[in-house]
Amino acid sequence: LSTDEVEARLNYMNSIVYPEINNISKKKLRLEGGKFIKNNRIIHFQPGAYVMVKDDLRSKKSEPYYTGPMKIIKRNTGGAYELIGPDGTIYIRPPHALKLFKATPENPDNTKIVEVEMILDHRPGSDNHTLEYLVKWKKHDASFNQWVKENDFQDITPIRKYWNNKNRSK
Repeated sequence: LSTDEVEARLNYMNSIVYPEINNISKKKLRLEGGKFIKNNRIIHFQPGAYVMVKDDLRSKKSEPYYTGPMKIIKRNTGGAYELIGPDGTIYIRPPHALKLFKATPENPDNTKIVEVEMILDHRPGSDNHTLEYLVKWKKHDASFNQWVKENDFQDITPIRKYWNNKNRSK
């Protein structure tokens, strides 16, 4: 090949082939990212919520798997949570080591609580970090269905049932 032919081929690669490879790679990355978000539920705990923490130092199977409850103070920029233990000690734990504490829901201001019949659908929330669920309320018709943020549920059982049914139908 002559020098002119090599230059022409390099120009062709730089102007057509490499940009197309870049576009295909970006499209594939967006597709895989969308699949990940659709199939993996990422839970964000709210400050003030009580959680149980996985005990990595337990030495026997007879010891409890989780310790707590601990109160969430805040989520730091790295994604880990700052917790305050029952004795007042501050702990920093990653989200995968936390489990929402299932205590009896409190209703201090005696507001009306409506029971969830079933969750119909989900979508990303307005901040793209949490999910919203389309809820069908018990003893109400479809005109009362509404989108509810994940943190506004007092009981996560309907959310768990929704994801179990969704995963089973795959």
